[in-house]
Amino acid sequence: MPIPVSCAQCHTTLNAPDNAAGRKVRCPKCSTAFAVPAVEEDVAIEAVAPSPRPARQAPSGPLQLIYGFDKILLPYPARRISLALKDQFIVRLTAAQRDELERLAATGKRSAALITRVRILLKADADRDGWADDRIAEALDTSAATVARIRKKFVHQGLEAAVQRQRPTGRQYRKLDGAQEARLAALACSPPPAGQARWTMKLLADKLVELEVVQSIDPATVCRTLTKTRSSRG
Repeated sequence: MPIPVSCAQCHTTLNAPDNAAGRKVRCPKCSTAFAVPAVEEDVAIEAVAPSPRPARQAPSGPLQLIYGFDKILLPYPARRISLALKDQFIVRLTAAQRDELERLAATGKRSAALITRVRILLKADADRDGWADDRIAEALDTSAATVARIRKKFVHQGLEAAVQRQRPTGRQYRKLDGAQEARLAALACSPPPAGQARWTMKLLADKLVELEVVQSIDPATVCRTLTKTRSSRG
């Protein structure tokens, strides 16, 4: 019989398989590990010959059983597999790194994309709150894929690479294809960000990177593309 349990972090109610009693499971929503309480039942004992026990099968459901240091992945929807991969790129900020990120977020004139990357790292810090990717994405109005990409870059390349947007070498910046030009044109016609009277070329370039339309783009390329688009319309 399934055992109803509640996640201590996000309070999601789950039905754990009965053979998970006394073990740890991982919440599919926030990835928090917690123990399933043992269930005591009064069982009537009958003098009957014991029947052979069927082969033990892995329980179904979106739970991840933890046996010591080994992990057994139970059937997961495809969109949940990324949760198991999150532990490979854990953000742990030193005191100096956290001070630097808080300074970047609070002082000076920064691009919206840079501020978003800074806040992603602050909220993903496992030594503090350690928010889940979906929660960070919702709070910062970005995508979970962007959050995961920033965490991975921080682990592999360090703080500066994760925060600062890297431009391509030389003066040849990436040109936009037809679909990307359409995204740029639609963005330029949309309401500007809060606190801004209009879209600037730099704001548009930063937004294209934030939305993952391109990896990097120069404001001059944005200007040339919009000029070309307007000229073609006559």
